[in-house]
Amino acid sequence: MREQERQGRRFTGRSRAVTVVVVCSSLLLVAFVTVVAPRYLLSWDAPAMPASGGAQAINDIRTTLLQGLAGIALLIGAFFTWRQLQVTSQGQITQRFTTAVEQLGSPSPDVRFGAIFALERIADDSPYDRITIAEVLCAFIKRGGSADPLAVRPVPQDAAHKRGQLEKRLVDIGPAFPADPNAP
Repeated sequence: MREQERQGRRFTGRSRAVTVVVVCSSLLLVAFVTVVAPRYLLSWDAPAMPASGGAQAINDIRTTLLQGLAGIALLIGAFFTWRQLQVTSQGQITQRFTTAVEQLGSPSPDVRFGAIFALERIADDSPYDRITIAEVLCAFIKRGGSADPLAVRPVPQDAAHKRGQLEKRLVDIGPAFPADPNAP
């Protein structure tokens, strides 16, 4: 338990450090875009511009650069929103799958039919999970489609016990099937 707590604290500390680095980098980028870049771009583009037009040109460059940064920030925010939506969607599919599998073990046939239809709907919604759903349904069919509790089901016997029963039956049959094919 203490190891998990330490790992949790370490992750929180690491995420704080990443957040601080991202915020500081963003502030430095904005400062660069508003102070240094306009003057550099203006001197590179129009070195002999009069002083009165220079201030207006610097403000225009700042406005353009800040709008570009805002657009990039908007795109980054849209990406993370899309990613969060994908994670939420996968969580909902997992929850639906878990519920359907639990219902598949219900003693009521109506609930089991509903679970089968729910698994079909999940397979339609999530192509990634189709093979898993097919395997679950095949296992359900293999066990006979019953929802008997494990205590009620017959206990499978091990291979040695089955072999012993088979040998006993062969001994009972005995003379009709000799053990050695060359024996009379």
